[in-house]
Amino acid sequence: MECDVEHLEDPERNDDDQQRIQTSPLSLLNFTLRSHLPTLLIGLVLSIASGIVIPAFAVLLGKIFELFTTFGEGQISGPDLVKKVSKYGIALAGLGSGSGLLNAFYLGVWLIFGELQAKSVREKLFASMLGKSMEWYDMRRFGIETSISRQQTYITVHFL
Repeated sequence: MECDVEHLEDPERNDDDQQRIQTSPLSLLNFTLRSHLPTLLIGLVLSIASGIVIPAFAVLLGKIFELFTTFGEGQISGPDLVKKVSKYGIALAGLGSGSGLLNAFYLGVWLIFGELQAKSVREKLFASMLGKSMEWYDMRRFGIETSISRQQTYITVHFL
């Protein structure tokens, strides 16, 4: 995919002059490289696993309230109720701890994937800008010189 730097925002243009570009949600993956796929797949798996935690909480809470109902009907005694609810309480605590760790990994993996995407965009934009003629830069009014220098520094210093 090639970056299009012809349409960098020009302060003299109106919004009416600019064409609206239709995009789809898959446009978010335009700069995904093969090397990014493992991170993307891990992020998807962690997202699904994280989504399963809430229904698991609901099932465990349902079992606890079922025990309260059976106690209210007189089918189990107080000490049995405490013993069984304690077992589910430990399961809830374990599920909560696991959920915290899962969400931490989930967040970390998506942050890494986002940074990989941003690096890919910067590199492609920088490569595209290097290919422009000097006349193109001379016609720009604001910030191209510092932008290229800043992008090169960011790419070489922060991501190598």
